[in-house]
Amino acid sequence: MMSTGGTKRTRSERVAALELPPSRAARLLLQLRRSATLARLGLSLLAIIALWVVMRGWAPPFPYHMGYVPHRELTARVSFEKPNPEATRDQQQAARRRTRYVYVQDPEPLVRLRSALINQVLAVTNASSLDELSDDVWNQFDPVPTEGNAELTQAEQEERFQQFRAALTGQDAMDAFETALESAFQKYERIGLLDQLPPEHSDEGNQDEITVKGSKATLPRSRSK
Repeated sequence: MMSTGGTKRTRSERVAALELPPSRAARLLLQLRRSATLARLGLSLLAIIALWVVMRGWAPPFPYHMGYVPHRELTARVSFEKPNPEATRDQQQAARRRTRYVYVQDPEPLVRLRSALINQVLAVTNASSLDELSDDVWNQFDPVPTEGNAELTQAEQEERFQQFRAALTGQDAMDAFETALESAFQKYERIGLLDQLPPEHSDEGNQDEITVKGSKATLPRSRSK
């Protein structure tokens, strides 16, 4: 008679017969052995190397970056300028106000004026009476009116004419007059004579000083009170 029961196995045989699932490390190693996984890893490595080369990963980090505020002053290595139209316009106007007008000194008109004055004085001294002198000449030497602006009589006019004529008659008197006149004109013949700036120079430029060409002096502009 045969026994229907199974063959009994030992405990060690039963344990060996059990198949456990692979561990995490084993599964990872299994995945790495696949060709598709190795291809993706290779592409990733190439991308990392390319980025490292492009960004110069071996160089030291940048000293400044966006948003960085240094705690000290920065000195630019290259000079640069930033356009500022308003400041530029103000500087141009200030330069115009400081610029002096340059005038060329021509003493010839003053020399002619001095000569004409001497000739008119000679005309007065050469006339023996007021009747012999034209009114145009004598009116330039017309004495100061009397008090109350009373009109002088013919005799009074003749008397003043003779006093004026006597003061300048004679070579010594004329020499003294010409010397005094030359002394009075000397300064203006050297630096010029200007009553006021021409209208075309009254809007811009230095309104207080002018420069006279041929003279080392910087002349202040006389202002009328």
